Parts: sequence; structure tokens; C-alpha cells
Amino acid sequence: MSDVKVAIPALVEGNYPDWAWRIQDLLATKKLAKWLSVAPAADDEEQIASSAQALAYVRLHLSPRWLRKAAVFSTCVAAWDALRTEHLAGLAPLVMNRVMDGLAHPKLRRC
Repeated sequence: MSDVKVAIPALVEGNYPDWAWRIQDLLATKKLAKWLSVAPAADDEEQIASSAQALAYVRLHLSPRWLRKAAVFSTCVAAWDALRTEHLAGLAPLVMNRVMDGLAHPKLRRC
């Protein structure tokens, strides 16, 4: 199988779901996807290096804002979890705004 060149946009506000799928696929093609959910053994240099390689792929596809958040993590799974948590935390205000907008709708107030 030849290497396929695919452009993955950097993670920015609003594109997390698409970005995450593409990063997962990229890491799967590189046989590094497991590092999104598993931390390397502290005494296994090969695992540490493999996780670092996966982390590098993730960091290469981050905007400066998100890169600063991920820069403090030394394993791919830690950075991945932090990025996902940050994304979900950013959704909470949006969901609440939609709920509040819906409650303000005249048809919903009659319920």
C-alpha cells in the first residue's frame, strides 16, 4: 500500500469531531492508534518512543491555542484526553444556551 497524502486541518474551535476522526485514522495507518487510549509502560523504552511518535502526530495537527494546552503532556493518551475534555467543556455553554433559547420559545412555554 502506498502512502496516501491527506490534509488534516489543525484543531480549532468547532472542528473537534472531524479532527478527532481524522487523527484516529492517521494513527491507525501508522499502527499507533492504541496510544490514544493506553499509556506506555514506564520501563519500556519502545512503548515510550511509540507513544511519543503518536503524540507528535497529534501535536502537528493542533492550532497554537490547542498546542499550548497539549504541550504539557508527555504521553499521547494524556494529551488526547485533555483535548477531548476541553472540547466537551466548551460544549456545555452552547448546550445550555440552546436549552435556554428553547425554553424562551413561546410554544415551549405552554408546556
